[in-house]
Amino acid sequence: MSQTVNAERFELALENMNYEWSMVQLKKVVQYWHDGKSILDMSELLNRDSDEIILLVMDFARKNILPARKNGLRANKRIRISEKTMKEKMIRLRYLFEEGPVYIPFQELNFMFYDSEIRRFRELWAANESYLNIAKELKRNEDETLFLIIDQAKKDLIEPRESGLLGKEALEDERNKQKLPF
Repeated sequence: MSQTVNAERFELALENMNYEWSMVQLKKVVQYWHDGKSILDMSELLNRDSDEIILLVMDFARKNILPARKNGLRANKRIRISEKTMKEKMIRLRYLFEEGPVYIPFQELNFMFYDSEIRRFRELWAANESYLNIAKELKRNEDETLFLIIDQAKKDLIEPRESGLLGKEALEDERNKQKLPF
């Protein structure tokens, strides 16, 4: 008599996105960010999905390549930056290509989620938990959790929340700053 193994299925978050970025595209994103362009404007100008740009911006923010902006991902005032500082930023971008001809943000993270993790994530999201608490509960990196949020939102499997990523922990001014579609 054979025994069957109940193996849990897993999904790869955002598997249909293009994660590869050329040097020219990276330079344009940095320039557009400082020019104050919105993510939607950048998406049109670069002919890339807006979520691809959001993920690159997240990656660059964590690497201190891009500064925070008052209006976040929406259109902003131009950020004043000296020509010398901008050149230094562009030189720093070259180091991202040491291991290959394209740059892939967040390459070191795990974007595979088991069905049980996804079900638990949806419960916590519906309970208005912050993405930080969800990451702790799932024992996952915060960026991995953000990828899952974007993935589930793109698939219309979670509803947008007025309190956004911070859930019930969000303060009113934080809610206004976020204004992300998830």
